Amino acid sequence: TLRFNLCQGLNMSLSGLYNIGHDVGGFHGPSPGPELFCRFVEFCALWPRMVMNSWKTSGIVNTPWMHPEVLDPVRAAMELRHALIPYLYTCLWRAAAEDEPAIRPLLWDFYADPVARTVDDAFMLGPDLLVAPVLEEGATTRTVHLPAHPGGWFDWHDGSHHAGGGPVTVAAPLGRLPLFARAGSVIPVETAEGLTAVVFGAPDGTASGSVYLDDGDT
Repeated sequence: TLRFNLCQGLNMSLSGLYNIGHDVGGFHGPSPGPELFCRFVEFCALWPRMVMNSWKTSGIVNTPWMHPEVLDPVRAAMELRHALIPYLYTCLWRAAAEDEPAIRPLLWDFYADPVARTVDDAFMLGPDLLVAPVLEEGATTRTVHLPAHPGGWFDWHDGSHHAGGGPVTVAAPLGRLPLFARAGSVIPVETAEGLTAVVFGAPDGTASGSVYLDDGDT
């Protein structure tokens, strides 16, 4: 149901339900095998709501350690989420303050790109990150359309540059969610040293971003 979940979530978000996500591993039905479970964790990692919540007739509920053989890639996907919590939080603040969905189809930001208007297997997280979850069993690579953008795009994991304006194929082993940052963006991230930023330079040498901070309570 990953592909359906993606289309459903995009439509919900466009309808004003911003703080959404999916039950990791599926709420009901059969328990996912190791590969599907890991891909489910990756898929859900960058949605506003990420909950590992399930009810199975077998009595086996979904847990991060249910398949020890994929524990490391599952942990990697969760660590990516935790690193990007400042960015996610800023996107949700913007959604509440300005009715700008955090999760949205590519057409929201790149409506002039005719191919981007047809993409339903990837999504934008805020204005600066493009997420392309793996939706096919057995896949170890992912092909996605990167919209035309001045300065192109950068692979989040290895920093490799892509010009944009067409499809790219990147490595997507278990635990590596295909993620691209827009050139000219500044992404707030949480590290062991605290809040910092990752800068993806643009051709004119400038970059910008925003971060919303509060006291974490009130």
